[in-house]
Amino acid sequence: MHQIREILRLRWVLGLGVRQTAASAGVGRSVVSKTASRAETAGLDWGAVEALSDQELEQQLYGTPCALTQNRIEPTPSPAFRACRPSNHRPASVSPAFAP
Repeated sequence: MHQIREILRLRWVLGLGVRQTAASAGVGRSVVSKTASRAETAGLDWGAVEALSDQELEQQLYGTPCALTQNRIEPTPSPAFRACRPSNHRPASVSPAFAP
């Protein structure tokens, strides 16, 4: 989310309420509440927020993002599973109306 700084500015500097901040920033009320709560839990005030870069601010509130691994091993169905599955098996997510 790239609006962290704006949400905190509206709440802390301008003193807007949660609803007003949400409407001004174009986000939900829960996003405003959670962002302000995370910033307070991290011990930040407006002076500290101004001193941080966007990346540092996001890291302070949400931590370092986990890297997705490219070499993820996909599970292989066991031979017993393949033997029990009918040959005309379709995934459950395919609706009969859209099936080929």
